[in-house]
Amino acid sequence: MNLPDRPGLPAGRQPNLGDEPTMPYTAEAYYRADQPDQPVIITSTADMDAMIDDLLTQPPGHTFATVYIRERPFSPAGFPDHELGIGVDARTGTGVLIHSGPNGRGARGSYVSHNLAGRRADRHAYHHFHLEQVVPARSDVPLDDLRRAAREFLATGGSRPDTVQWQQYVDRRGPTTGR
Repeated sequence: MNLPDRPGLPAGRQPNLGDEPTMPYTAEAYYRADQPDQPVIITSTADMDAMIDDLLTQPPGHTFATVYIRERPFSPAGFPDHELGIGVDARTGTGVLIHSGPNGRGARGSYVSHNLAGRRADRHAYHHFHLEQVVPARSDVPLDDLRRAAREFLATGGSRPDTVQWQQYVDRRGPTTGR
């Protein structure tokens, strides 16, 4: 069936037509260079995978997405009480995850993926709308693990996924290698 593109989904991505169960939660992902104020809407694991596939094709400066669950509350400051940051590197087939609570990314209560076998032994950066997102060494995980964790984030309504290892994360600026 050929349907028009659904607003908020990458071009060519069709709505969930019952080929898989819709999740009880809806996520919004911000990352698209051509639509910085328009989130990609995610209602299924296929949508999450399509968003990650699309993130892998974005230009330099757009290698990191922020994902929020619509059904979650806002903090007293008026921001979402959670965030999953997803960074990808198409060259290495790896990425990074940052899960944050109500204090925001890089503050107390934030965690970054941790992989002792990770390829990156140095601090490095992904880019969210050209803003550098610095992550520690050994935070890169294979894309398959990243996808599983992102799907779990959606399925649990924003909880920190158990499918990857985590370490506490504080955003300390310092020398990095770029992405």
